[in-house]
Amino acid sequence: MAEEQRALLGAEGGDGAAGSPGPPRALPAACDPRRLPHRLLVLALMCFLGFGSYFCYDNPAALQTQVQRDMKVNTAQFMALYAWYSWPNVVLCFFGGFLIDRVFGIRLGTVIFSIFVCAGQVVFALGALFNTFWLMEVGRFIFGIGGESLAVAQNTYAVSWFKGKELNLVFGLQLSMARIGSTVNMNIMGWIYSRVQHLLGYPGPSTLGLALLIDQ
Repeated sequence: MAEEQRALLGAEGGDGAAGSPGPPRALPAACDPRRLPHRLLVLALMCFLGFGSYFCYDNPAALQTQVQRDMKVNTAQFMALYAWYSWPNVVLCFFGGFLIDRVFGIRLGTVIFSIFVCAGQVVFALGALFNTFWLMEVGRFIFGIGGESLAVAQNTYAVSWFKGKELNLVFGLQLSMARIGSTVNMNIMGWIYSRVQHLLGYPGPSTLGLALLIDQ
């Protein structure tokens, strides 16, 4: 929050000596970190970080039947998509927190981990489009590099912007939005796949890949 305050509320040069603070700038409520509308906007953005991440995380579960049929894999191979996500997070959550604290800072760290999430999802979808299951596994691994570390950044933002009794409510809202993302995914991915299949006229890897690309 201090970074945002310095950027938005930095002192203007006054008429006196160089470096003397001038009067604070008047800002709209949504742009003033000291006012509730701005903090609610920040909360909404933090919640949508979790929504998008968990929406993509559960894509395989929502399309399990289609993935196994179109990619011609068994249940063990399908579950490897979740294993490849989980393995990097055995250690990377610790290093992700360290990098946010000591190296990147919260802003750059959030951007970097978000890029990993987006890149991993694109690679995952392209693996289906090109009928290459190992590429889908690589995509899930890349997604895993950013996924849980992004949750660490989300929590860092929460404790930076909210305090005391507000914090429990904020954590609860973040978790709720993440689960809403999973629920929305489970309810619409099958429909998206069926619409793409109707458009192309046949099921298969191309249909699966396009459906995964559309959901992004």
